[in-house]
Amino acid sequence: MQYVGDTRLECLVTYVLSRDDRLPRKALRLFDASRLTSGLTQSRYPSRLRQIIPPFSLWWVCMLHDYLFWRDDTAFVRALLPGQRAVLDAFSALRGADGLVRSPQGWNYIDWVASWPWGEPPGAKPGAVCGPLNWQYVYALRRAAEVEAALGEPSWRHAVCGWRRKRRPRSIRTIGMPSAGSTPTISSTRSLLSTASAWRCGAARCCRSAKRRSPSDCLYSVNGRSRRCTSRIITLKPAARLDA
Repeated sequence: MQYVGDTRLECLVTYVLSRDDRLPRKALRLFDASRLTSGLTQSRYPSRLRQIIPPFSLWWVCMLHDYLFWRDDTAFVRALLPGQRAVLDAFSALRGADGLVRSPQGWNYIDWVASWPWGEPPGAKPGAVCGPLNWQYVYALRRAAEVEAALGEPSWRHAVCGWRRKRRPRSIRTIGMPSAGSTPTISSTRSLLSTASAWRCGAARCCRSAKRRSPSDCLYSVNGRSRRCTSRIITLKPAARLDA
């Protein structure tokens, strides 16, 4: 049984290690086929039991972006564009007067964090405002805009970018992510959100450094506190040469 959140990571590893992308294409098609009338995809498919994890629909949008920019298969991605737009339309319909998305019905799982019951962050209950979910929505919008632009759909791209520029500052204040360049701390939960935050901070220090070091080097330099979160990235660096 494949879940969208896990499958995206497995597809990324596949793109790095192999030129055979039949399984990623099959996964993209199956999740698209699982779509409900709301526009959201099911969290796992094929499955006899229907399960809805709305954030996983956003990860499916990102999977489409991953495939396009790793494989440059425009015909395949173009056929799935209606599905991408359906997901984003479903989330757009949940935006309030302040432009922020209200949490949809379903299991709004983000990550297995000890303080988050069932992996749902604060604000994950239907109708509430969830910071991480809004951040993920912005992330998916950015990926979708790049796909639309690459496939010659600039009008849709401009609409997406206009929403991000207008509403993103409020979303940032709501979420309370650490500022760029601050010292990252990785909790014992090995949270993917903490990993992303630490990577962002390390990348910011890298950009300001005169030596122009890599983000992974910057993360390693923080008294060893970030080594856990970069271990997978360091492992994949040599593998990238396989498809060179």
